[in-house]
Amino acid sequence: MTHEEPQPSKRSKRLYILWATVLALLITAALFSWLVVVPVLRARSAAKLPEGGARPVIGECERRLRRVALICLEHARRHDGRMPADMGEVKALWEQDGGTYPLCCPKSGKEYVLEGQWCDPERVSGGWILVWCQHQLTPTHRAVGFVDGRARMHGERDFHKTLAKQRRLMKEWREAGARKADIPKFFGKLPEDTPE
Repeated sequence: MTHEEPQPSKRSKRLYILWATVLALLITAALFSWLVVVPVLRARSAAKLPEGGARPVIGECERRLRRVALICLEHARRHDGRMPADMGEVKALWEQDGGTYPLCCPKSGKEYVLEGQWCDPERVSGGWILVWCQHQLTPTHRAVGFVDGRARMHGERDFHKTLAKQRRLMKEWREAGARKADIPKFFGKLPEDTPE
């Protein structure tokens, strides 16, 4: 009497094929990540680092812009609301206080732009731009310092809209006599185009 070996069922064959397909897809995804995604992420990370490689450029740029804003605000408090005339004056004040790092873009070395000559900044809403980086650190954002001493990345399109509005209001304020009493009227509200 002969015993025939049992044949695997069609269901178990389908299960093996399914597992083989899943395994092949996982291996393909892992290879894709290793060959494509990882090098792209490494390249993007490297682009954010300064030559020293210690601190991300964006964070360093925001730190420097915050320092510029605070120097300007302190100067205004000591001089009846008058802000420094330009970045040259800001740098001189920074060096007098023993500043140890340059107040310029850490990636390009370009000088920051001091925006407008605010008078009595405590009357100005904090969302207005005080100083900004000429170098666009990402394709869609640039680093900006604000009148209230904050600094952060600002969307490029909104940045240009806010800056154009601010310059227009600054011109109107000067044409109206540049009186301190009129500052809240022109600059007391947050610019609506500035995102939180």
